[in-house]
Amino acid sequence: RQFGNVKTAHASKQINAGYFKEVMDVFESEVGDDVSQKTRVKNFNITHSVMDFFEYSANFTIQLKKHFRGYPEMISFSSKYVYEDGLQALKIRGKPVSDVLQFVQTPNADKLEVIRNANEAEADIILDRIRDMLELENPPSVAIISPHREQVTYLQKRLSDEPAREEIYKRLKLAVFTFDTCQGEERDVIFYSMVGTRQQDSLNYIFPRELEVSEDEVEGSLKFQRLNVGFSRGKEKLVFVLSKPIDEYKGSIKRVLQHYKKVLENATAMPEAEHTDQSSPM
Repeated sequence: RQFGNVKTAHASKQINAGYFKEVMDVFESEVGDDVSQKTRVKNFNITHSVMDFFEYSANFTIQLKKHFRGYPEMISFSSKYVYEDGLQALKIRGKPVSDVLQFVQTPNADKLEVIRNANEAEADIILDRIRDMLELENPPSVAIISPHREQVTYLQKRLSDEPAREEIYKRLKLAVFTFDTCQGEERDVIFYSMVGTRQQDSLNYIFPRELEVSEDEVEGSLKFQRLNVGFSRGKEKLVFVLSKPIDEYKGSIKRVLQHYKKVLENATAMPEAEHTDQSSPM
């Protein structure tokens, strides 16, 4: 449930139909016209993962469950909503959860941003944090992930103006991604610049409106995969940089942020009386 062929969404339906007709012609002449087989071979096309096609002929399948990259709190969203609580994070957290999940809000929630789908205030916060990290003796690797290309372009321009830009990219192994371009990448610290403000928020065009997406809904499925890919890149820390309170976001991204906020709060809460062993004499 990572990204499939990224060209699928932009593929010409006519060209795809033309190529697939050739596949079906060869199939009918070489294999036959058995209805069940023809139904299965329809998965052998650009809009489906090749893994979906092979599932029909597999003698055995298994879901890999071990997660090595991040702490349980960091991968908890993907585990709960994508893999049915099936992931087993093997990395043991030996530090406070506040050093693993962090929320930072810009000082002025009503500020009007000048550039569409870009956010100066969030960039200021992230760049300040990056400069501080550069002073560390052993700085972490860092990535910035944003839903909007415009914010990525803006951040890259700001970084190019930094006096220590070469050192930043080299020592921090810094990279700036959109949610669509970060698959296969990982960094110790991930900054999420969510961009959306009270005045302008286009996140529902990037992410699904709801987390419950039908597997047959191609566009919704791609948006859902975007969430899974983007929020599973971190190794040591996730920093959510926001320009408005979480409750003011909408759709699936609101639920994602609420999920991580709840994980953070639950990890720091002391157990209540009902959580203890009621049969204990103490």
